[in-house]
Amino acid sequence: MMNLLTREELEAKVIELAAKQAEVDSAEVSLKTNFRVDLNYDSLDDVEFVMTLEEVFDIEIGDQQAERVRTVGDAVSLLSSLVASAGTVAVAGARDVTE
Repeated sequence: MMNLLTREELEAKVIELAAKQAEVDSAEVSLKTNFRVDLNYDSLDDVEFVMTLEEVFDIEIGDQQAERVRTVGDAVSLLSSLVASAGTVAVAGARDVTE
């Protein structure tokens, strides 16, 4: 069973995951951080990040949905809607695939 998350906890987890993949301190990442411009993600990084989100949050993100994600805030909004529609919200106790 997944644990319920607050919006703030979801934001913090997405920021942590984005920062870890970009190899920067999470203090350098905010909801306005652009994956390509600010974190220097390339197309492979984009795919890997989406796969990480899918595994950590136990959801599926469609290609069209993923293409619309430009910022950390976009990712949080997408996750919020997908998690709500799936009836699962995860973080505490979720699998951390970035270790």
